[in-house]
Amino acid sequence: MFIKSLLRLHSYRKFDYQPRYYDEQKEQREQRLENRRLLRDTEKRINFRSGWHAESKMHSSRSSSFRIAIIAGVLILVCYFILRSLNIDLY
Repeated sequence: MFIKSLLRLHSYRKFDYQPRYYDEQKEQREQRLENRRLLRDTEKRINFRSGWHAESKMHSSRSSSFRIAIIAGVLILVCYFILRSLNIDLY
């Protein structure tokens, strides 16, 4: 028995292709549903973007400008003290 299984070649599966039934009406329904889904998602994105821009307009630019000025001032002071500690002449 064992020798018989050693000598037997591996048998491959036969190609057994059976085409599926193509339903054109089902394909059209699925395409319409997909188009509706894409349209709905696009509308959500547009609403989200408009909401995003409306929200950004609510913040004033003065507060952000003031914050940038404070950060720049702190960075300039830090650079000044670092250069002063290294004994580098600024003038």
